[in-house]
Order: sequence, then structure tokens, then C-alpha cells
Amino acid sequence: MEVYDNACAFSLRDRDNGIYEIDNKQNVIRFRLQCYAAENLILADETLSLLGTDWTTMQSGIRTWLQSEGSRENPKYAEVQTFVNNGFNRDSERVKELKNFFMHIAGSAKPWEVAVGQAIAGLDASSPETAGSLRAFLGQKAVEALGLCR
Repeated sequence: MEVYDNACAFSLRDRDNGIYEIDNKQNVIRFRLQCYAAENLILADETLSLLGTDWTTMQSGIRTWLQSEGSRENPKYAEVQTFVNNGFNRDSERVKELKNFFMHIAGSAKPWEVAVGQAIAGLDASSPETAGSLRAFLGQKAVEALGLCR
């Protein structure tokens, strides 16, 4: 028996505007996020904790940035203001273009993909499944596929 005989891969897809599951294909387990897109995973509690912050502190940092001198000249100002005006909707708002901004506010030079990957790798069956948690953002099918069931 070869190592690759029973290989399995995962396909993580953005939810975008559609909330629906997708079927697996042969050895590929496919699932849609329960948040808008992969970039929203930056704002999950576990990712923020890994970055040394939390959701309350992140919101405060965003507000402070909006009020800072010169922020209005920043090309991301309108998008950040829209995010705030829409109620800091961290799981359903389109934040793709704000990924590096969020990492800056969190005080990290780490690539966002690395932070999210490390946060997912740190999950286990005892990780909370509350609003804002990485488990909630990933969704039940992903939690089960990754072996994080309780």
C-alpha cells in the first residue's frame, strides 16, 4: 500500500452571497465557509487572539484609525468607513480588500493567510463554537471534515 492510495484533499470555498453546501468530488472534501470569504477569517476570535488582540480592541483600533490625521487620504478610508457604518459585520461583510489593513491594525506583519492557517491549525474539539469563533466562520461541514467534532 502506498502513502497516496487513500489520499484526501480539502477545498475551502468562499460563501460569497450564496449559503449552500457543495458536494465532495472523489477524494476532495469540499465545503463553503459560513462567513463571506476567507479574508473574514482574519476577524474570527481565534485568529485575532493569535495576533495578540481581540474583537473589542480591533474595533477600537479601526475607530481610532478613522479619526486619525491623514486617514481620509488613504485609499481604504471609504471601505473601512463602510465596514464600520454597516455595524462591524465581521462574518458577512465584504472585507477582501481590507485584509492587509486588518493585519496592520492588529499590529502584525505576518501574511494574513499564515495567521488564518495557524489559527485553524490551533483548533481542537474543545474550541468554542460561539458567534465570532473560527468554528462558526468555518461551518459544521468543515469542522467535521477537519476532525474537530465534540
